[in-house]
Amino acid sequence: MRGRIGFRVMLAVAIALALGLGAGSYLAMRHMEHQVLEEVHEGGHRLSDLLVRSLRHAMLRNDRESIGAAVRDLATGEDLSSFRIFNKDGVVAFSSDPSEAGRTVPTTDDACRGCHAGRRPLDTLAREDRATTYRDAQGHRLFTLVEPLYNAPDCSSAPCHVHPPSQKVLGVVDLTLSLRRMETAMGRFREGVLIGALVLMAGLSAVVVLLLMALVTRPVRRLVRGIHQVTAGDLDARVADLGDTELGEVARAFNEMTARLKETRGRLLQTERLGVVGRLAAGIAHEINNPLTGVMLIAGNLKEGLDPKDPRRGDLETLYREAARAREIVKGLLDFARQVRPNWSRATLDLPLGQAVEMVRHIAQKQGVDLTVEGPPLPEMRLDVPRMQQVLVNLMVNALDAMPDGGRLQVHKGVSGDGRSVWVDVADTGSGIRSEDLAHLFEPFFTTKEGKGTGLGLSISWGIVRDHGGQIDVESEPGRGTTFRVFLPLQAQGVDGAIDR
Repeated sequence: MRGRIGFRVMLAVAIALALGLGAGSYLAMRHMEHQVLEEVHEGGHRLSDLLVRSLRHAMLRNDRESIGAAVRDLATGEDLSSFRIFNKDGVVAFSSDPSEAGRTVPTTDDACRGCHAGRRPLDTLAREDRATTYRDAQGHRLFTLVEPLYNAPDCSSAPCHVHPPSQKVLGVVDLTLSLRRMETAMGRFREGVLIGALVLMAGLSAVVVLLLMALVTRPVRRLVRGIHQVTAGDLDARVADLGDTELGEVARAFNEMTARLKETRGRLLQTERLGVVGRLAAGIAHEINNPLTGVMLIAGNLKEGLDPKDPRRGDLETLYREAARAREIVKGLLDFARQVRPNWSRATLDLPLGQAVEMVRHIAQKQGVDLTVEGPPLPEMRLDVPRMQQVLVNLMVNALDAMPDGGRLQVHKGVSGDGRSVWVDVADTGSGIRSEDLAHLFEPFFTTKEGKGTGLGLSISWGIVRDHGGQIDVESEPGRGTTFRVFLPLQAQGVDGAIDR
């Protein structure tokens, strides 16, 4: 399982989702906490201002008992941890904790840290510098805010006060809020974000898994199954259309490759089969060629020694004629078996093609066949001109034999799109060839002409084209005609091992 591409992709997606959602969740929680702290700061400033305003009247009357009672009552709330008022000398005047009254607040106290750490007067501190957040000995989070009590005109002019108008700050208000509820809410928020992230990751992972299965895993399995079928020898295996994706292109390329492999295997089997037949034919031809020559010589001598009116001369003429015919068949077998060494020369295929057309043109005219040749001039290449002429004449004669009552014989020629080979098509509108006969066309002695021909013409043509490094393809449909196409590479290796360059 670990070696499969689907598992690796899913693992990579899961890691990416975990990292992305984890980073997003962390940033969201940090932002949320920052926003909550800002709200706490704003709320602390508003609460401090409200508390000072509520005690203002009692302060103007210097009603210390009322101020002290109010301060103690204000600190009974759940969120307000402590509330203190101390003078400019740091002595606690009023506190929600009565035991702190009259004590001097040390400069290391959280309420004094902003001024004394920066050695700046309280009234010169920025608003955000007057607040601080810290944890107490029990680990609970607290928010402390200090605000100066300014000497207002109505305060300095009150008969009970002795503060001159030049004194700017009379004291300090120290407000401490508990952040327990905020921490509880933030904990629930973190849990919710974490659960939401996990649910989202699970949902996205499920969607990604389904998409991967539909778009990658299943198509890849089909490709692998097709490859296994081809490996097992089934060249009819095909992969279903996988759409207009990269995998679809791979599937189409695979199907095309398989089709070409099947075609190539058929050609190799044909080549091997014909090679075996050719070697067998060469052996037989060598064995019977000399006896046939002897038979022809003896028959000729006997015929010459008989009286012209002797009835045995006819038998000897028949014997000589049939022996000559047998020797022609042997010659064809030797040609098929490549016993004739090619005579290479530099020429264009137009030369043997033109000669072949001239040889069959009168036959085409007699049968009422319209013979046409189309195509551009072909480049020079290495050719055995007489033997290639033999191939083209054989293909044209076969086409004419398929059209005894007239038709069209079209010869097309050209250069392949990649410029590596030339081709010639010989197409007729004759009777066509049955599909079951197509696989046997190039086998020796196989013929579709009943009582006509030896069945060696196409076999010999196939061997000649093979000597040129080319191939012959055929397409036919009964009643619609036949097309033979000859491919010849411009750089071909022949039987003598020489390479045309």
